[in-house]
Amino acid sequence: MKAIVMLTLLAVIGNIVKLHYKVPSNLDSLSKKTNHDNFTLPSSSTEDSSSNAPTTQEGASGTNNKAVNAVIHVGPHKTGSSAIQHYSKVLHLELASDKYEMPWKHLKQNVNPWENQVEFATCFLPEKAGERSKYPCREDLLEAGLSIAQQNNNSLLVSAETFAHAETTGVAELKTYLGQAWSNVTIVATYRRYYEWVVSVHCEINKIK
Repeated sequence: MKAIVMLTLLAVIGNIVKLHYKVPSNLDSLSKKTNHDNFTLPSSSTEDSSSNAPTTQEGASGTNNKAVNAVIHVGPHKTGSSAIQHYSKVLHLELASDKYEMPWKHLKQNVNPWENQVEFATCFLPEKAGERSKYPCREDLLEAGLSIAQQNNNSLLVSAETFAHAETTGVAELKTYLGQAWSNVTIVATYRRYYEWVVSVHCEINKIK
């Protein structure tokens, strides 16, 4: 539980607003057109899970065969995301003991935790997005994410500001992906006071410390 406590403290300090992921029903038709059809920090026995969200495997199919939680941290940029990404890497063993895993841990080559999380997120950006050309979508990360749930029955944690750039179709694709393997999806977004955020962005662009 130490890892979840640490990330929870970071969330409080960073004014993180946790939103349970809801996508309008009219996006369902878009979901069916994605390329990821083969493909959601509450505790894995969390009180945050809705009362009707199953936490045990009772059947060969359906939601009872899904892992419990998927937590997607979407940033946005310059809102303390680096701290969460750093500590989730440092505390990955503690997170694993709490049944939380990150896709990059299952890669056999080109392992770089920060870049790998971006490369996971760019799979849900438009094909022509600039960030996707710099950090191409890696489908092995999508497959690793699914194996976390389907083979290990563990919860998923991904943190990347890149998610904040997703458009309507990308959100629908993310919904389809997460809906395959996790019964409870939580989207985490960070709020930072606007004028603090503007100063931070200005300092980064102009390399002011």
